Amino acid sequence: MDDRILLVDDEQGLLVMVETLLRKEGFQRIAKASSGLEALRHVQSASFELIVLAVMLPDMNGFDSARSRSASDSSFFMASFC
Repeated sequence: MDDRILLVDDEQGLLVMVETLLRKEGFQRIAKASSGLEALRHVQSASFELIVLAVMLPDMNGFDSARSRSASDSSFFMASFC
């Protein structure tokens, strides 16, 4: 599949687990970030069809990260409560 996905969480084990599951489903274009600011840097340089975003992050919460995005962006944000 050609969709770009961004996974954002400060728990490396969780990032690896979700990435592994997505790859088994055929998704190959997966980027990872461990903080809200790192996620914002990713989305400034590429577009993503799906962003899986943790709520609790070390530098800013996931909701603030999502609000920092442009309102015209078509990416879908899903808050993860894991």
